Amino acid sequence: MTPQVFAAIEGCAARLRSSDRLDAAAVAVLRGTGVARMLQPEDYGGFATHPGDFAEAVMTLAALHGPAGWVAGMVGVAGWQLAMAPRRGRDEVWEADADTWVTSVLEPAGTLTPAADGYRLTGCWPAGLGIDHGDWVLLGARLDGGPRRVHVLVPRAELRIVAESHVVVAGAAVPGYRVLDYHALVSGAAAAGLRNPIYRMPFRIIYPLGVGAAVIGMAEGALARHPHDGAAAEIRAARVALLDTVTKSFFAALDGGLDTVDSALRAGLCEMAAP
Repeated sequence: MTPQVFAAIEGCAARLRSSDRLDAAAVAVLRGTGVARMLQPEDYGGFATHPGDFAEAVMTLAALHGPAGWVAGMVGVAGWQLAMAPRRGRDEVWEADADTWVTSVLEPAGTLTPAADGYRLTGCWPAGLGIDHGDWVLLGARLDGGPRRVHVLVPRAELRIVAESHVVVAGAAVPGYRVLDYHALVSGAAAAGLRNPIYRMPFRIIYPLGVGAAVIGMAEGALARHPHDGAAAEIRAARVALLDTVTKSFFAALDGGLDTVDSALRAGLCEMAAP
């Protein structure tokens, strides 16, 4: 558990309830809660906590302030993924500031082309909520236009946001240590050498966790304002299913194995996973 995170959320509840916009003030409050660092490695100032605790924190935030919960979920999950990047990439992002945010758009809409000094990335992606508040972005791409999928770490300054709906990158230079192999993430090979079992949990369990928790939290917030018995039962069932799935996967990883995605499929979580 990370009680300090939940205490921080409780302490800023009134400020979050006072606005439904994700403005600079709301972002500052969100950073202060520490939710975005819950899945981040301890070596880099994170908590590396049970993903169920992370999901509950996101639900709590989203019930108070929908956009803040959504962004916390996205940034938190991106931090989990970055834990499996090459060390030099992790150092570049977090060594100077543990509160550096990474967001993600993992649709493989870009092309990563080999170059003499690494790679070049070009593509156009849908702009996710909160991408303009991140310092770095993980973008999905295909290597040299072929079938091999990769996730590419790019500084926010290399992106151009068009009409608040799309993100464009045109020939950005990418060193090899900023590239994560999608198959290695999905197979669990990328987690080799990491001691904490949360990094051995399946990508298709963790990737949709932030968004799934945010949606449930927003529904809980709406329900608190407009009670409805039938909706309450459905929302409660969704919460239980999500937390049960994550907990079972965590214990499977704790036992030393990489869990399958069967439990995620049963819970319907994979419907939101990366294509």
